[in-house]
Amino acid sequence: MSPVSSPFDPAVKLRKNTRESVSQYKYSQIIGALLHLANHTRPDIAYAVGRLVMEGYSDANWIFYSEETKSTSGYVFTISGGVVSWKSAKQIIISRSAMEVELMALDATNTEAEWLQNFMNDLPFIVKPLPPFQYIVTVKLL
Repeated sequence: MSPVSSPFDPAVKLRKNTRESVSQYKYSQIIGALLHLANHTRPDIAYAVGRLVMEGYSDANWIFYSEETKSTSGYVFTISGGVVSWKSAKQIIISRSAMEVELMALDATNTEAEWLQNFMNDLPFIVKPLPPFQYIVTVKLL
């Protein structure tokens, strides 16, 4: 095998964190403040702040002129740019409008987001508190 370069310096010795953990509420406040700064005054920190949150994307399409009777919706969740959960499926109901299709997709996305957050809280090797979720919804509700 040939050696591969890595952005992590192997000479750095990692040590266990002995400091007191920050509460979930306080951590969420800090990340929220950083996101506000990144979006409004400091675009140069946007990339670094974006690595700290789980992002959820949701979308759906409404079958308008087609033989199909059910719409398709889906979602994807990423952490640090890597996909951790995704789904694309036909909806179980026949929707009457594009808004209803998008709301059904949002409901499925929210259900998965809650499950992911609970799952990650139960993992012993995940650093607590968890970063807040950032939902990026591609919705046209009006």
